[in-house]
Amino acid sequence: MLGALALMNFSGGHSIGLLASFVRLFTGSVSRRQQISGVILVIGASLTEGVSISLLGPLLAFMDERTSSAGPARNVASRLLHAVGLNLSLPLILAIFVSAVLGRALFVRKRDMVTIDLRLSFIDTVQQLLHRAVKTEPQAVSPRVGLSPLFWALTT
Repeated sequence: MLGALALMNFSGGHSIGLLASFVRLFTGSVSRRQQISGVILVIGASLTEGVSISLLGPLLAFMDERTSSAGPARNVASRLLHAVGLNLSLPLILAIFVSAVLGRALFVRKRDMVTIDLRLSFIDTVQQLLHRAVKTEPQAVSPRVGLSPLFWALTT
């Protein structure tokens, strides 16, 4: 059996083994740089979302004039800002909130672009492996993969 076909052998087996086969095939078909940039962008999008959500409490507390107590969210934000030498104010909270939302939008946009590149690289690799396997040993591939007649017509 071909090495390429062995990499794509997802028929039967334990679910952990199937997942391991998929991960090996995916990490082997996509550059490390793309993988690392995808992870960094996912983490960046998550962090900026967390920052913007955590600032909603203090922002709403500033907007509500009826609030007599500062509330826990405002107290935490105030302590964090005082730790870096800034005073809690509506313009500052608003600027940080807007910056976090815009930063998240940029992270998510770039993350989506990297995700599309990852998918396309993986699909291209799988197509090339499958095409090579069909060209080399068509009788070994057809019962396992169940290729359509159109695919057979295009590749043989």
